[in-house]
Amino acid sequence: MDIVRKARGTKIPKQAQRVFLSCDKNNENNRSQLISDLLSMDAGMDCVVSYYEANSSTIDEKLLRNELLDTQVFVLWVTTELLQSAKDGVFPIEYHIAKELHTPILPIASDGGLFPRFTEIAGAVHGIAMTDVEYRSKLKMQLESFLVSDESIGEIQSKAFTSAIFLSYRKMDIENARHFMKSLHNLGDLQAISIWYDNFLTAGRNFDDEIKESIIKSDLFVLLVTPNLATQGNYVQTTEYPFARQERKAVLSAEAVTTDSTRFATLFPHAEVPVRIDDSPALHNALITKLGESACIKTPDSERNYLLGLAYLKGFGVEKDFSRGVHLLEDSATDCCLFGVYAAKLLAGIYEDGYRTTVDLDKVLHWRTIVADYCDRLFGMKHDNTASAYRDIATAYRANGKNAKAIEWYQKALKICESISRKLPVITDIYYGIATAHINNGDTKEAIEYYKKALKIRKKLLGKEHIDVARTYNAIGTVYKSQGDARALIQNSREASSWYADASFYYKNTLSIYEKLLGTSHPETALILFNIGTLYCSQGNYSESLEFMNKAISIAEKAHGRNHPIIAGINSGIAFTYWKKKDAIRAIEFSQKALTVLENILGINHPDTALCYGNIGTYAFSERNYDMALDYYQKTLDAYKVICGEEDQRVAAVYTDFAMVYGKREEYAKSVEYFLRARFIFSRTVEKGNPLLVLTNRRLGEVRTLFINKGGSAEAFREIEAKVRKDYHDYNSPLYFANDI
Repeated sequence: MDIVRKARGTKIPKQAQRVFLSCDKNNENNRSQLISDLLSMDAGMDCVVSYYEANSSTIDEKLLRNELLDTQVFVLWVTTELLQSAKDGVFPIEYHIAKELHTPILPIASDGGLFPRFTEIAGAVHGIAMTDVEYRSKLKMQLESFLVSDESIGEIQSKAFTSAIFLSYRKMDIENARHFMKSLHNLGDLQAISIWYDNFLTAGRNFDDEIKESIIKSDLFVLLVTPNLATQGNYVQTTEYPFARQERKAVLSAEAVTTDSTRFATLFPHAEVPVRIDDSPALHNALITKLGESACIKTPDSERNYLLGLAYLKGFGVEKDFSRGVHLLEDSATDCCLFGVYAAKLLAGIYEDGYRTTVDLDKVLHWRTIVADYCDRLFGMKHDNTASAYRDIATAYRANGKNAKAIEWYQKALKICESISRKLPVITDIYYGIATAHINNGDTKEAIEYYKKALKIRKKLLGKEHIDVARTYNAIGTVYKSQGDARALIQNSREASSWYADASFYYKNTLSIYEKLLGTSHPETALILFNIGTLYCSQGNYSESLEFMNKAISIAEKAHGRNHPIIAGINSGIAFTYWKKKDAIRAIEFSQKALTVLENILGINHPDTALCYGNIGTYAFSERNYDMALDYYQKTLDAYKVICGEEDQRVAAVYTDFAMVYGKREEYAKSVEYFLRARFIFSRTVEKGNPLLVLTNRRLGEVRTLFINKGGSAEAFREIEAKVRKDYHDYNSPLYFANDI
């Protein structure tokens, strides 16, 4: 196996940062495109992209581990093939190593439809879809969060580090080299010493030249003494050490492994007696003797702590050390100053994105609150920085499901913005955030109001035909459609028609902009075509619905292939339209197409797959194909019991489906049993007057009457009830019928 490195152009800056790319060998074209994107000038800071090519069935885990230890970010190409193998517990070996080493992971997918399943498998890891119209700007933003900008590099070099060490060692002693770096920086007041070692070598540059340049720029040349070093003719002995001596560099010998002192002295004349790495006082004294007291930083200020924290997080000039980096940032964030703001923002981002740790929304909120407090004190209450800080707190609350608190903080941010200028770009984010929080709270009227405010400002700031304007149209259209569907459920056709008409206006504006900006064959265009198709279905215009959905699936299949979650979603929509059209046979046909994809990608125990099973059961039931209905309802039930347990409302709903089928088959004893099972679950999970419980009780009462009238008895009913009560360990709750409520 070989590690392949790709760099940009011929001019490669020293110590270029590394991105490791994991992409299946069967996707070489995608790999080439990803490398090009990562190295392109508009995609972020300069970097070297590395990947491995396995030349045999044997994978060199040690080589991969060493590469990933000095990698700033691990990019994972997410495909349907990856999801399929991950479903079976098989991820690429380099992914497992990256997770173990806490290397930041950036998933990139051909489109966003793959991310929900990826998140279920891999956890809450943010990713980017190539189909996103903002793909390149989002890639740039993500790379900037993982890599160190040129400006920050200059700041770190000039303001953070006190001294520079060149660490000279044999390749096979890399673990000892890392131990030395950790030991040195654990000395506390020497955390600001940078250490250059050959893992910082840049692809594409002359090896000897870069080594010599780094020695010249160093303040101290450190020999890492091991038996491997004390061998005749190695590169350290023949080249690095003589050159350091020639440049009159101070030399320190640090012994990592007990070594023959006579042999070491012979091969490295003039080198002093080595100091043991694990002898902290001796190592500290030796370093101070060689570098001077200026190498020590007893009480670093906020700026230095911030810059050093950045260096350790990214592995620039020092070994990557997440814990040390976070600790330094936390020290920086204790001071109310500009660098305290930078540090607190970075800490919030770490826990928000799950950067080398788990997503922790409580910590996000903690650090966002500190940023807001500092902005209040530094910039005052009428500054866009303060408004942005308040907006970020609101967004953190919204992510935590605390929508009322989110709205409260959005309103505070909005008040600041409106006191400054209604044209601030941040104000559109605030309006959009308020609208989303209201949607989460079920406040449709308020949501539409704020979406429209966001739309108005986006039109002014961005122009009438901007992608963000189109997306706002789409959001508003979706709210109108959902409200139309709600009115249709209660058979208020006049109000439903009004909401649907508004939805149509906004959806068609979205489509017009998408087709102009993205083209008629773009995956996002397919999605708005599908949305319009579902709207026509809700309106009862089934021919128009199928026309738009067929256009959508044609585009989506060309973009994604047939084995993709989006294809499953569109096929399910087509199936539902056929069912509404009273064509259950075609509904079953398209649902089974969707099911093939869902089972392949998501597996049988996934909510989307379970829903599809249930849909097929319902379509079969409407065709009076009761055996098929029972078969698919059983699959639904099995899936939901795995997903959400025995006593969940979804399980109860499937029991009512079983009961309805058995009722139609005049198997009233079974119908009674399943209605009772549904009733017991609903009685524990919803309020007494909930429509689900009311309807179940009414149907139970009806089937009980049929059961008794068709040859059953009250005693036989009580026996069935006793059996179900025993199953649910419920011996006391009353049995409600419709007239009891």
